[in-house]
Amino acid sequence: GAMTPPLTQPSVFFSPPCAICFERTACERDAKHGLVSLRCGHCFGARCVESWLLTRRAKCPVCDDDACVEDIRVLFALDCIGAEDEDEDDRKGAGDSIEVELRRARETMRALREELRVLRANGASREVLRELNRDGKRRVGAASTAVGAKK
Repeated sequence: GAMTPPLTQPSVFFSPPCAICFERTACERDAKHGLVSLRCGHCFGARCVESWLLTRRAKCPVCDDDACVEDIRVLFALDCIGAEDEDEDDRKGAGDSIEVELRRARETMRALREELRVLRANGASREVLRELNRDGKRRVGAASTAVGAKK
């Protein structure tokens, strides 16, 4: 069989936000809000999920799967940008660039929708022309037959 190409990984991994407090998690192993997951795979900041499991209930806050403190797994990520690496200006700059990308994507989507509308209209016009052409040929054929029958 054909060889599958190797998976490429991004050069930088942004740590996911904690699913409890929505703050960015830290990538450092000993960080208070370090990146962890439960058996179900949902990611949290260490302090949030530990507090959740000890004070609330023994369930994943996302999927309600049974969980306990012993199920907390520390996640390791190389070349990770987490909460400890960013300052407010970096976050604002990243947010601005994401908004610019989103605006461009929306503009592109609007243009593509308009192009699709035009293409559909042209397709419908072509179909009407084909039908008129077929109808015209039938009428010409019928008229020719009628003229031939009169002779």
